[in-house]
Amino acid sequence: MYRCKMLCLALLNLLLVLPLWAANDEAGRTPNDPLDQGGETCAQAVAITTIPYCDFGSTAGRVNDYPVPCQTGSAAPDVVYTMTPPVTAVLSFSLCGSDYNSALTIWRGCPSAGGVIICCSDNVCGDDACCTNVTLLPNVQYFIVVDGGVAPNAGNYTLNVVQGDNCPTTPCQNTCPYPDLDSEPNDICAGGGGVFACGDTVCGYQELGANDYYYFRVLGPGCQSVTIDVFGDDTPGFPPFGQGLNPEVTLYDAGCNAISSDFNSGTGEDARIDSLCLVPGTYRIRVSGQPQATNFGPYIIATSCTPCPCPDSCEYENRDVEALNGTCGTFNPPMICGDTLCGDIVTVNDVDWYLITVVGPGLIRLKIDIFANDTPGWYPFGLGLDPMVRLVGAGCTTILGVDTAGGVGEDAHLEICLTQGTYNIQVQQEDFTTGPYILATSCEPCDTCPYPSFDIEPVNDDCGTFNHILHCGDVVCGEIDGGDTDWYVLQITECTQLFIDVLGDDTPGFYPFGQGLNPAVELFNAACSGGLYGDQNSGVGEDAQLTTGCLDPGIYMLHVIPEFGTQGPYILFIGCEQCQCDAPCVVACPDTANLENETCPSFPDTFNSGCDNQPPRFLPLFCNDMYCGTSYSDPSYTDSDWYLLRVGDPSQVRVCVNSEFNGYLSIYEPGGGLNPCNQRDLIECLPIVGCQGGQCISVCLNAGLYMVEFTPTGLEPVNCWDYVLWTACSPCEPLVCPAPDSLVIHYPDTVLASDPETDIVLYWNAIPGATEYRIYRSSDNNSPVIVTPANYVGSTTNTFFVHGNVIAFGGNDIWIYEIVAYCGTGAIPCDEVSTAIEPEKPRVITPRE
Repeated sequence: MYRCKMLCLALLNLLLVLPLWAANDEAGRTPNDPLDQGGETCAQAVAITTIPYCDFGSTAGRVNDYPVPCQTGSAAPDVVYTMTPPVTAVLSFSLCGSDYNSALTIWRGCPSAGGVIICCSDNVCGDDACCTNVTLLPNVQYFIVVDGGVAPNAGNYTLNVVQGDNCPTTPCQNTCPYPDLDSEPNDICAGGGGVFACGDTVCGYQELGANDYYYFRVLGPGCQSVTIDVFGDDTPGFPPFGQGLNPEVTLYDAGCNAISSDFNSGTGEDARIDSLCLVPGTYRIRVSGQPQATNFGPYIIATSCTPCPCPDSCEYENRDVEALNGTCGTFNPPMICGDTLCGDIVTVNDVDWYLITVVGPGLIRLKIDIFANDTPGWYPFGLGLDPMVRLVGAGCTTILGVDTAGGVGEDAHLEICLTQGTYNIQVQQEDFTTGPYILATSCEPCDTCPYPSFDIEPVNDDCGTFNHILHCGDVVCGEIDGGDTDWYVLQITECTQLFIDVLGDDTPGFYPFGQGLNPAVELFNAACSGGLYGDQNSGVGEDAQLTTGCLDPGIYMLHVIPEFGTQGPYILFIGCEQCQCDAPCVVACPDTANLENETCPSFPDTFNSGCDNQPPRFLPLFCNDMYCGTSYSDPSYTDSDWYLLRVGDPSQVRVCVNSEFNGYLSIYEPGGGLNPCNQRDLIECLPIVGCQGGQCISVCLNAGLYMVEFTPTGLEPVNCWDYVLWTACSPCEPLVCPAPDSLVIHYPDTVLASDPETDIVLYWNAIPGATEYRIYRSSDNNSPVIVTPANYVGSTTNTFFVHGNVIAFGGNDIWIYEIVAYCGTGAIPCDEVSTAIEPEKPRVITPRE
């Protein structure tokens, strides 16, 4: 016999945003090299594809192809560059520092084909030319002509193209005197990037929308106070000064958990992480633009380290009085926003409560950090505790927020927006850990979104790779205003199941709550042509929560849209869980098998969905048939495949499955009436273990029609994986047993029940020949089918069954029980004989008040 369990589960003027290809290699260039300088005419113009851009060459020996309108009688030779920006750009073009009397013209369109002059320059920096603050329109081709004075003049030139109002005079201002460790690919924390240590200074170039990761080593002995500077656009005296990058720097531990981040604590808008005491080890540093969607340019990372004492005790007040703060209530230690306290979980059963007062006006964002085993630089680091934090309402009945690993590593971090009042904080352990902790709180007005925004209008109104790139774990802010929609690029680097939340008007405790937006979210392929998943209201209220199946690594497009004309701010959370894209084994399809031929995935399944849809649809199945099928499962949808089995004579029927995934194989007897799914009876069910070869149900069946179902368990994603199902039949003589004539549901029971207040005891009369009794239970008083895998409770060989801990005080649940007797015989020549015998109609009970 088999047990079976089934779980059902605005328009902005932007700085130049160009695709950034490989940076120019200045070191090996020489003047007069035709590969390193402008072309002769518009047709041979050299494309400018990186900003800042620097090139040098010579006009000597070239031809005078184009005029200089701001000169009279110009006859100097010239060379040509071209640029087609994808968005509006404001740039400066400089020939300052060239070796001859230079001139410069910029044209919209080629000069010889009706082009329009937009800048003509001569003698701006000495006898050299510079065009500043030139506005270039998106998707329009421009030509930059390096020319000479009237004499005519020719010679070696240096062309710099930079953002903003700037006329560089040095050849190639983006040259950095320190080692360049920005070795691509290094855009994910999981791997890649150069290695440096305390005291090192290195160079890099931040490309548009990208991240640069490095390995950073803190060497012992002892802890080190680490300072990390990232010099970008605003620090004078360093080569990146004035070249556009506003940097952000983030420090991670070796497991890619963020420790500290900054984007403006240095000079101007440059970044600095200052005096962070770290234990020796390997860390990760990330450099990105701020904002990432429009910011790029060169940078320098400078690090310094000095010894610091490794903390060995908690320096804050300890209000964790074990005899007093073990339960929720107004008697617990008081706190206010900004307090930092010490505590200790001394046993796995220890729970610490604190009473915190939040003062308005308006909504206040309360931030709670529990620093324990995983946060470097704090006393509890490495001392064992894996903490959990809960925020509970004033009455100790409503849980407002929970976190277990929102901080560094497995440490806890919780943020929630609250009205003025008193609340309860609970700290406890996870995974049977103990140890000290530090509880830190802070408050700020909840009138702005605490996460970065990459909702750059109107750039992200359309689908495309030019939009901001999101990764697993990112949280960003956005706003739907005036009916627009927002697109993002989502990059995943391994097989991943996505959990995407869009919090709008209906999720309490977050900034957008009550501000009007009813969001929906869609996931598309990289080509923007195929919708893969979508959701409108699976989150709190009408907010969106999208769960996908297992996705292959690659680029996807994420679309946030309003419903019913609503508008307002939103917060977008990208949650990820690693999964298995490919099946863990290969189940080959025999050449002689029939093919299911169902599209996978199919939403909805209109092919062989059986009793899952109306009208029911089945594939025909006979004795000695074989089918090759494919199935799919994600948290919101499971594809069940149904077959209609015709048995011509009483037979011992074996239904077998060899599958690449875990599933349930079931045989049903159809119900009466026009719909065979109504009043159907489960004859047998078998859990199928994937990649374990053929596994079979063997039952003696009378002649007639039966329904066979094979479905994934729904407990893990199944990404269109394969199975083979086949049947075999042989003669048998089933033994028919008499049906039980009574079923008594006893509550409260003082004889067999362990707890008469919560246990139910079932009694029935013995069935001659019965070898097993199976118990099923349903809470659906309107369902005609109780005997299903989902309703299976347990089995016994006795004539009684204790169902423990099912009655709850104050509940009004209705439970319907059904007992099925199975009779076996050793005389029948087959593996196993099971005949389902139905008892009398079950009785309904309700818990007492």
